[in-house]
Amino acid sequence: MSLPRDALYALYTQRASKADGDHAAGLEYDYELAGPEGARYLVFGTAETPPEQWEAAAASLRARFDVLRITYHTIPAAWLEEERFRPEDYPLPQQGWLDAARTVVRTKGCCRVHPETYQRIPERKQGGILLDLYSASALCCVYDSLRPENQAKFLALALDHAVQTAFALLQPKGDHATA
Repeated sequence: MSLPRDALYALYTQRASKADGDHAAGLEYDYELAGPEGARYLVFGTAETPPEQWEAAAASLRARFDVLRITYHTIPAAWLEEERFRPEDYPLPQQGWLDAARTVVRTKGCCRVHPETYQRIPERKQGGILLDLYSASALCCVYDSLRPENQAKFLALALDHAVQTAFALLQPKGDHATA
């Protein structure tokens, strides 16, 4: 079954893997519930996608979900390229991941952050680490309570380590519960 290009583009741009930040063996996918037995999955790849990757995507989906049917759709490579995040196209943040954290706290939302440059990734682009409001407010709270020399050390941490450190510092004294 071949879909018209406009319908395929609409499915591709609204796909579940874009919203979830998930992939099936490196390929984008979407799904539609088909009843209590499971869902129908659409897997998107380009003309250059090797058959082994299509098969690996199907195996990945079947291992994780209740799959009734999988259809494969070839999309133009340009559709993938227009969603790729290119750090050189966006300004660098002044204070690393702290700029993104303060924006998340101010807007009471979340954003994706590039793991190396700490640039906020626009919604229509792919990639990055999701920074939620709870983590961002913990980062800002800890950063603001530190002395300037320790602020610099805290800011030098990678985003994932800074979040772990912030939550460890915010844990009440004497509370040694393990997760």
